[in-house]
Amino acid sequence: MVNPTALRTDFNNIVNENGVICRIRYFNPVFTSGTYDDDIDLFVSGDTWTSGLRQPMDKAYGGKEAVLLEQGLVSINDSKLYIQGSIDMSGTLKIMIGSPTGDNYQVINDAGVIEWNINETPIYKKVYIRRLETGSFYGE
Repeated sequence: MVNPTALRTDFNNIVNENGVICRIRYFNPVFTSGTYDDDIDLFVSGDTWTSGLRQPMDKAYGGKEAVLLEQGLVSINDSKLYIQGSIDMSGTLKIMIGSPTGDNYQVINDAGVIEWNINETPIYKKVYIRRLETGSFYGE
C-alpha cells in the first residue's frame, strides 16, 4: 500500500532539489464604499515562500492541457506550476517565480488548481498560471 506521508516527502525532495523559489503573495480585497460598485483595492495579507517546478503547457493530442487549449481556457504561453500540497492556493494571490526578483504570475481561474490527494493527504498541487505583463493586479 502507498504511504502518503512518504510520497509527499519524496515529492517535496524533488521540488526542493530541482525547483525554483516561489513567493505566493496573498491579498485581501477591500470594496471602497461611496464609489462605483466594482472599485476594489487589494491589500497584502501575507507571503508564503516555497519551491515549485514550472513546466510549459503540454499540447499533445488527448492530454488535459490540449483540451484546455482547444477550449480557449489557457494559451500556449501559459504554464503549469507543481507545488507542495500543503500550500494554500485559495483567494486572491500572485505568484512570483524566482528570488530575490522574478516574473509575477496569476492563477488562471478557468483552469484552476488541481490537488492530488492520497487518503485525504495532499501530495502536490498543479496550478495553471499566466504571466502578469505589468507585474501587478489592477487595484494592487
